[in-house]
Amino acid sequence: MIEHHYTITLEPRGKGRPVFTRATGSARTPETTRAWEHEAAHQLREQHAVKTGRFYVPCDDMSPLWEVEVRAYHQRPRTKPAYLPRALWALPDYRLHATSRHDLDNIVKITLDAMQLARVVGNDRCIVSIMAGSYYAFVDECPRVEVVMREVAL
Repeated sequence: MIEHHYTITLEPRGKGRPVFTRATGSARTPETTRAWEHEAAHQLREQHAVKTGRFYVPCDDMSPLWEVEVRAYHQRPRTKPAYLPRALWALPDYRLHATSRHDLDNIVKITLDAMQLARVVGNDRCIVSIMAGSYYAFVDECPRVEVVMREVAL
């Protein structure tokens, strides 16, 4: 089974809502979303070329289907979240779930769009299963998005 691991060393963010222009009736992607996608795509492209020797994984009738696991690690907040008991907050090796940051579905959307922009996948329609999680990074860790792609066995 083929498996690819990628790490995007940026603070996770959600895909922004499109901005509509009344005069022309057109929509455009917000600049912050576009900048994150392009930087993430650059990092993914470099990692993919080193690992596979190819610039993208094609998606057609002969190509495999993929399942993707996305784990977003946000910067740990300075103050204790209200939902968390004080005893768990004090543990340095406890992985906290991030609930107050960007919506997880939007993090997945922007990550998959960056993967398509980087040509890691030819089209994200070949992704048939998604597992995702949002966590706070440990104190000594940097914020990042980790992506694991696994070929689906038919």
